[in-house]
Amino acid sequence: MIESDPIVYCDAFMCAALREARLALNEGEVPVGCVLVPAEASCRENTSLIYDENKNKEEENEDDFNKIETFIAARGRNATNKKHHALAHAEFIAVEALQSEIKRKRKEIKERKGNEKISTINGCKEEKEKEEEEEMPVDLSGYVLYVVVEPCIMCAAMLLYNRIRKVFFGCGNPRFGGNGTVLSIHTSLSTPTTINNIDNNNNNN
Repeated sequence: MIESDPIVYCDAFMCAALREARLALNEGEVPVGCVLVPAEASCRENTSLIYDENKNKEEENEDDFNKIETFIAARGRNATNKKHHALAHAEFIAVEALQSEIKRKRKEIKERKGNEKISTINGCKEEKEKEEEEEMPVDLSGYVLYVVVEPCIMCAAMLLYNRIRKVFFGCGNPRFGGNGTVLSIHTSLSTPTTINNIDNNNNNN
């Protein structure tokens, strides 16, 4: 993240994450919810939407609420009990939903351009290329995550792998926090660094 990056914390998106957490609690899950939004949506112009400091925190402006909803690219809430799956954390669900949506849109664009037509000669090759493309990870560096609690180490690593641009969390996770409390997966010290132009003489010592 560069210092000139205009991304700022937007309370409205954290409120949306809290709504997901409440739904998780009602479903008998650990109450963790999150939303993914485009980086440009997390800007100063949107910081006061939905909740105003001068009015009751429970009051919601319907127009502002609808505006915020249009910015949310994906949302997730804990579903480990429901799905009987250890990876069904809110962050995984949101990221997978966004990846699926991006891939779906890419496929639609290709179909419009006629690139999905498979010739009888090169059919196998084109099918293989199509499968390989679908398996490729989607770059999510243009998105910001809002989550009610600090991602666990597993989720923090997943977010780093998918290049989530920034993570805002409501409270720390003293047991499993992967974004600063227990480990700092997101920092440069936690990521591999490639060193170029190493003196060959030193390598021979």
